[in-house]
Amino acid sequence: MKLRLLFAVFMAILFTNTIFAVPKTFAGASGGDWNVAGNWSPSGVPAAVDNVTIPASKSVVITTSVSRTGTTTIALGGDLTISAGGIFTNTGAVTVNGIMEFSLITGTATLNNNSGGTITINGSGSGFNGTNGYFLLLATSPATGVVNNAVGATISMNNSAYIETSSDNSFNNAGTINSTNSMLYQSGGTLNNTGTINNSTGLILGSAISGLGTGGVVSGSLYTNPSGSSIGADASVVGFYNCLSFNNGLTNNGIMVFNAAGTTPCTNQDRITVTGNLTLGGTFNVPGSPTVGNYVVMTYTGTKTGAFTNSNYLTTNGKYANVTATGGNVTVGITNAMVLPVELVNFAANTEGSKTNLTWATASETNNKGFDI
Repeated sequence: MKLRLLFAVFMAILFTNTIFAVPKTFAGASGGDWNVAGNWSPSGVPAAVDNVTIPASKSVVITTSVSRTGTTTIALGGDLTISAGGIFTNTGAVTVNGIMEFSLITGTATLNNNSGGTITINGSGSGFNGTNGYFLLLATSPATGVVNNAVGATISMNNSAYIETSSDNSFNNAGTINSTNSMLYQSGGTLNNTGTINNSTGLILGSAISGLGTGGVVSGSLYTNPSGSSIGADASVVGFYNCLSFNNGLTNNGIMVFNAAGTTPCTNQDRITVTGNLTLGGTFNVPGSPTVGNYVVMTYTGTKTGAFTNSNYLTTNGKYANVTATGGNVTVGITNAMVLPVELVNFAANTEGSKTNLTWATASETNNKGFDI
């Protein structure tokens, strides 16, 4: 009897101290505050272990400290905002199909993705539209936004997902960032990278936008742009000029994209600034219709090794682009391509006894006087 009683007491204590995960869906009956019990279904502010869903058309605001060990799902059309005073600490699994953002003009907001935590940002697959798969870190002075991706933590961007940071944000990566067909857009602020960035078929770029800063900074370690991924301008948005700084050197094995319509960095041409050594490889691309001239598109303070595989090429708009790298500058020279008067389709020579018959065909002839053989 005593043993049964002790077992019953033990089970009662164990049950009392066990916290079970409860599915919680944000209903927003009393506004958008995370910490209002009546905003959740079933009623009650979620415990750390609860599995939370923010459905479409619902916007949630965090202004205090929130810890998550369970799952957090932001549905397409849903929005989770970490505002001034908000601290979101994750060791669970966050899935962003909608929008997760900082939005503040005063104070500080912090997102801590701790060891074991995952944040997965899923885009629409149809381009960067700013409505789904969107992680917006918007904090303007005197406000400050901080993202800490710790050792053992992972942030993954998939299928046209988008991370954008502004001038007064610090993005500290000691863990892993995976980017597949997605964009890491530094409109300002600093990406302090001491971890790993796997940028597969992704795009990293910086921009100077009025009120948001003078371009992004990648710091902390040498950045390597792998084959298939891009650095620089978004080639699909011609006339959009970017400034981006790499404070610990740069190695390019992928694609570097430069827009150029003038000689003022960040205003009418792109500019990449490399502090340290520059290793060139891969290819470069000049989209749009650049004006004839010479453009310093990159500067570097250390040594330069390697070269683009297409240091000379014909652009899509019929101009000739030539890249040179010397004296700390990488310069793109744009000239009008020489137009030949004859476009030759084929040419053949056949012998007949002691004679040779020549035959050829042309696709076009412009002011052609004739052919000398």
